[in-house]
Amino acid sequence: DWEALEGMAIVIEPIATVLSNYALLSRGEMLIGLTGRQWVPTERFPPGEQARGLAMDNARARLLLDDGSISNKTPERVAWLPAQPSIDAPFRVGTQISGLTGVLDQRGGSYRLHPTERIEAVQAARPESAPEVAGGIRIASLNVLNYFNGDGKGGGFPTERGASDAEELSRQRAKILSALKAMDADLYTLLEIENDGYDKRSAIEELTFRLNQARGRPREYDYIRAPGERLGSDQISVGIIYRPRKLVPAGAAATLLTGPFERGSRAPLAQTFDVAKLGARFTVVVNHWKSKGGCQDADPSNQDRGDGQGCWNGARIEAARTLADWLATDPTASGDPDVLVIGDLNSYSQEDPIRLLREAGYAQLGHADGAGHYSFVFDGLSGSLDHALASASLAAQVRAAAVWHINADEMPDFDYNRENRPRAVDARMFRSDPFRSSDHDPLILGLDLVDEPEVVPEVVPEADVQPKPEAAK
Repeated sequence: DWEALEGMAIVIEPIATVLSNYALLSRGEMLIGLTGRQWVPTERFPPGEQARGLAMDNARARLLLDDGSISNKTPERVAWLPAQPSIDAPFRVGTQISGLTGVLDQRGGSYRLHPTERIEAVQAARPESAPEVAGGIRIASLNVLNYFNGDGKGGGFPTERGASDAEELSRQRAKILSALKAMDADLYTLLEIENDGYDKRSAIEELTFRLNQARGRPREYDYIRAPGERLGSDQISVGIIYRPRKLVPAGAAATLLTGPFERGSRAPLAQTFDVAKLGARFTVVVNHWKSKGGCQDADPSNQDRGDGQGCWNGARIEAARTLADWLATDPTASGDPDVLVIGDLNSYSQEDPIRLLREAGYAQLGHADGAGHYSFVFDGLSGSLDHALASASLAAQVRAAAVWHINADEMPDFDYNRENRPRAVDARMFRSDPFRSSDHDPLILGLDLVDEPEVVPEVVPEADVQPKPEAAK
C-alpha cells in the first residue's frame, strides 16, 4: 500500500527488476517491479477473474524511479544511475536493481520514488547470438519498424513513416541487415515494410538487394511478388524473402482484400513453397492485424470493454475467423495441409483471436515449455503479440521455435532515430548492430519437412470405366 508511505523517506530492501526503460533517457524515469518481470494478464490467462487478479498484483508491485525533473528535454545524464546508459550499460528490462533509498511521491497518476542515493544495478545480459534451432529449414519473422526507403534513389524524404532522412535510413538499414544476417534464415517474413510495390526502387527490392550484398552473394535471396501492383491499400504491408536454392515457390502468391483486410488489418500474403530436393511442400501466410491503438476511432463493436484485450478486439476476432475460413479453401491451390500462420497478430496468447485460431486446429508454437514467452513490452508488461501457429500436420514437423530478445527489452534510444537526442548521448547509444532494430523481437523456427506419402489410386477394371452408350451420347 504505497499510499501509507507517501511523502516519506523510505528504503526498499528487496531486489527490484527493471520493467520499463522507455522514458529513462527522455524523462529520467525507470519503472521497476518487486516481484520480477511482469506479464500482460491476457498473455497468461483468458479474460476473466484470473486475468483481473494478475492485473491487480502487477499494480501493487510496481513503482517509478524519477529524477524529479518535469523537463521534456533529454538529460545528458541521470544522477541516480550508477552509470549512464550505453552499449555497456543498457539497463534492459530484467536488469536487477538494489540500493533503493529515496522519498516517495505521487503525481502524474503514479507513485514515484525520488532516489537520494545512486542505485546499484546488475545488468541483464544481451543475447549476442541468434538462438540455435534444430531443423533443416530455418524461418525468421521480423518487424522492420516502418522501413520506408524514400524514392529509392537516396531522396524523397521525409516519407509517411520511418526514417526522416537518408542518414537515418542508412542507420535503420544497417541495424535490420545486421539482424537478418545474424538469423541466417532460409525464409524471412517481414512486417511494417513500405507498401510501394515491387519495382527496382521499392523497399522490399532494395532490402533484398542489400541483404544479398551483405552476404556477398548477389542472388542468394529473392522476394515474393504479391498479386497486383501492391499488397492492399495500407501504407505498410507484409513481405517474404527466401532462398531460391532451398525453397521454390509453387504457383503464385495469394492474398485476401475483403472484410477485415480491406481496412485496419493489413492484407495477408500466402505463398506455397516446395523444398528443393526433398519433395516436401508447405504454405506460409504472413499477417499483421489491427493494433490496439486508435481507440478514439473505434465503433461500438470495437471499443475497449475493459477485459484486458484493448480496443479493436472485434476486428481482430473477425480477422482470425476470416483467415481460418480462407485457408480452409486452399487459396494457393497447394494440395497440401502444411500451413504456417505467422506475424504480428496484435493479440496476446490467451485473447479471443489466438484462441479462435487454436480452436480452428492451429497449434501455437514456442509455448510448450511453460517458460515466459514474449516478443513485446508495453507499459512494463511483457507478452507475445507476434505468433507462429501451425496446422496439425505441419506442427508435427516443427523441431524448435524461439524468440531472439534483441528489441523488446531494449531502450528505444538504441534505435536509428536522431531526433531530440544530444550528440553525446547518440555517440554512446548507436551501433550498427541488431539491438533495437525494431520494437518487436523476431521469431525463429526450425522445420524438418518430410514428403507426404503418395496416395495410390485404386485400380479400376478397364471395363468399368468405359462410358455407357447413353452417357456417351
